[in-house]
Amino acid sequence: MFPLHAKYGTKHLDFGTLVTSSQTAQPPQVEWSSLPIEPDKKYSLILFSPDCTSCKLHWWVSNISPNDVTNPSDDVTVLPYVPAVPLKGTGVYRYVLVLLEQGSDITVCSDTDRLSELSGVISQHKTVAARLALYQATWMRL
Repeated sequence: MFPLHAKYGTKHLDFGTLVTSSQTAQPPQVEWSSLPIEPDKKYSLILFSPDCTSCKLHWWVSNISPNDVTNPSDDVTVLPYVPAVPLKGTGVYRYVLVLLEQGSDITVCSDTDRLSELSGVISQHKTVAARLALYQATWMRL
């Protein structure tokens, strides 16, 4: 599995990077130019927390074309971005930003919710993990 290069502002999301909830106010920036991905494929970008019980899926954008990332026309926001904000006093939560290679275009399902398990999303839409970024977030300011 190759890493997915992403950052919040100037803070790169290397494996295990710790960010504060205030740093996650805006969606992470994905560095597409560094990705050896297939130009004729479509991708989904999903932000997932295995630790959060009230919001597992924090962001889901589908049908991303690598040829059109600066002006996405066919992208479908399945679930709008929700910042990584662990509950105060609950410690550090893990977050996974994963780029999935799609088998076909994904249409928005009305029954998609934020408590869906990532494994279910992957199997339902026949996607394959292509790149991955793992990081941690805490409520407290660093």
